[in-house]
Amino acid sequence: MKKILYLIFLLLPFPLLRVTAQESIPELPPCAFDLYWQHLEKEQPGIRTRYETALRGSGNTTGAARPTGIVYRIPVVFHVLYFQQGNTKIWDIPDSTLQEQVAILNEAYRSRNADTANLRTVFKHLKADAEIEFYLATKDPGGVTTNGITRTPTAIEAFGGSSNNIVYFIDSIERIKSTAAGGKDPWPTNRYLNIWISDMSRWVNNQYQIGVIGYGTPPLNPLPPNWGNITYLDNTRDGIILQYQFVGAQKSPYRALAESRGCGKGRTVVHEVGHYLGLNHIFGGSSNPYCSVADDDGIGDTPLQAIVTGAPDPAKNTCGAGEAGDLPDLWENYMDYTREPFQVMFTLEQAGFMRNILLQRRDTLVNDYPTGLISEKHAQQSIQVFPQPARTTLSIVFAGKADGIALTDITGKTIYQSADKQPIPVSHLPSGLYFLKLQSGQNFYTRKVVVQH
Repeated sequence: MKKILYLIFLLLPFPLLRVTAQESIPELPPCAFDLYWQHLEKEQPGIRTRYETALRGSGNTTGAARPTGIVYRIPVVFHVLYFQQGNTKIWDIPDSTLQEQVAILNEAYRSRNADTANLRTVFKHLKADAEIEFYLATKDPGGVTTNGITRTPTAIEAFGGSSNNIVYFIDSIERIKSTAAGGKDPWPTNRYLNIWISDMSRWVNNQYQIGVIGYGTPPLNPLPPNWGNITYLDNTRDGIILQYQFVGAQKSPYRALAESRGCGKGRTVVHEVGHYLGLNHIFGGSSNPYCSVADDDGIGDTPLQAIVTGAPDPAKNTCGAGEAGDLPDLWENYMDYTREPFQVMFTLEQAGFMRNILLQRRDTLVNDYPTGLISEKHAQQSIQVFPQPARTTLSIVFAGKADGIALTDITGKTIYQSADKQPIPVSHLPSGLYFLKLQSGQNFYTRKVVVQH
């Protein structure tokens, strides 16, 4: 919730040494979410402030989740990039580990993990079932049956590169998401949650150092139609990257290493999916270690918190200690840096926030696509797009007011935008599948569009 003292190495104070370091190496947080924002700020100064202001004004930050009976199911594809050394595949994570990781995600987001019983009494009423589930995709983008896992050899031994610049470090890691750069291109990011698994270590002073163990991209791409174009975001590859030793739990070949670093419960990806669904760190997004309501995580039922948590302390209260009604730091929350055995919950408002993000900014993940994903709420909306297939123009019938319309291709790239419901010319577009997104107030609707010449 509040401040972020985030360049503190709480979970991973380890380099994997090849040779003893001779000079200091910039420490990195275990989660690179804030570093990723710095990466975006290079291209578009002020984008984070603009984004968070837009969220706060959209109704996303208010309202606790209440049971609805509607469960949003998100298809996941794991892209495993392994380094080939002779006949040995390094970092090639077994299917069983990835299947276990999906099960851990579902336990966390449905609040079914047994250790929620360890939550302190003062916070038990805040524990939430987000009614969000995940499953390994059963169809690839071409409609072919898949197990939701890709495996790709890479000649890059570690994607972290050798730069001591923590911003350019992200540039180096992002190569994981590009086949041309030695990684693996994503499946359409508007239809799948892409999770890349590889080695993000940096080569510094003749040693490999693991710092970052994961990060998830915020829900920025595609932007709502009323934001206009920010061209460079069309090429942003949306999803999550994980350090290979921190995937899964009991079925991980690297469990002992992960446990020695405060992990080993498979909750790194739970944290990163929280970012992917719009959540900030519970200690906020600023480097100012003082308590400020203006700079917290934007969630009303998480107590103000000034700094990250490593080892839990029941007495830890970094904001408002002694004030009437003040609560201690909520270090059991998945969005802190607490050691994984002590992370057990999302709050009611965090759950409501993530569900709103799925409806407003990641709605194409919870729509009726060939991935097998169905949102009952979206299926009932009264928007018609015709003819199907379209050859020259595409018409839209919608009973409400349209504040913006966008047409994207299957990669999520915006190829048309309009402020009204006028017919959309498609004669110049290649035959194929597209997605139309309509904004009406704070609601977003998406429909599949087929162009055929």
